[in-house]
Amino acid sequence: GIVIAVDAIFFSKPASAMSRESLLAATDGAVKQLLDFLSQGPGTLQNRLTCSGSVCVHLRRAKMFCAEAEQEPRWHKAPFKGRLFLLLIDQISMFNSHLQVLQDGFDGSHQGDLWGVISALPSFHQVKKVFSEFLHKTQTLVQVVLEHEDCQVLQTTPICDIQDITSGEFLTDLEHLPHDLERLVDECRDKVVDWIRDQGVAAKAEFDPACNLCVIFSMLEEITQDLIDIII
Repeated sequence: GIVIAVDAIFFSKPASAMSRESLLAATDGAVKQLLDFLSQGPGTLQNRLTCSGSVCVHLRRAKMFCAEAEQEPRWHKAPFKGRLFLLLIDQISMFNSHLQVLQDGFDGSHQGDLWGVISALPSFHQVKKVFSEFLHKTQTLVQVVLEHEDCQVLQTTPICDIQDITSGEFLTDLEHLPHDLERLVDECRDKVVDWIRDQGVAAKAEFDPACNLCVIFSMLEEITQDLIDIII
């Protein structure tokens, strides 16, 4: 009761609204990072750390207010979706971590070469297209579900661009993504096998392009599963 009274006096919004806004900001930040990566490459380490840190701050804030939101009076609203919020916080945190490791895989002496090779492959454009479309759908769906607070059935009008979710087709493209990634791996292997052989033995694993590629493709698979878990 005391915490609720303090929130009412010192904050203009209830804890549930502040938790939701922080969680949506974290989701948008993580999604933007992946979209920027798919379009422009990994970027600088400092920029990646800044973006990742911002997502983590929003997630911590969302979790902090989530505990208070469980205690606030709801009046005409449905019970606060505390368990859903906590599950999403964990999934977005995992997504953000995998995204950082993915981009770190391009660091080292072969950074420009690796990105140039992978981004020029035919299958990369299909992978980029599927990721981009699904990321926008995910943003819309997460926002609509988190903002639905009344006791009525969720209306599909706000998500008219992803109405195929009701027919079980929402995940179809993403379920095909592992096959697209396999084709990308095969194309990359054919492209760089001679180049990697010519590089010789690297002083450290982090500078070995073969190790870097293993990290990159492994994280792409992990991020695919992260996005599926966010929806399911």
